[in-house]
Amino acid sequence: MSATKNKKSNLVFPSDAPMSKEELVKLIKEAEKGPFYTSAEAKQALKEWSKKYSL
Repeated sequence: MSATKNKKSNLVFPSDAPMSKEELVKLIKEAEKGPFYTSAEAKQALKEWSKKYSL
């Protein structure tokens, strides 16, 4: 199976609109800039979120 430069293939979700490899790389590079959280900060944020949205 060979990939062509002009062919867009969905790299994320098969039912959504296709995403090119270049678009995916751009999104990954943007995500790599942060912000990043420690596990303790993430747990605290999740706890606050669950309190806010629990019924």
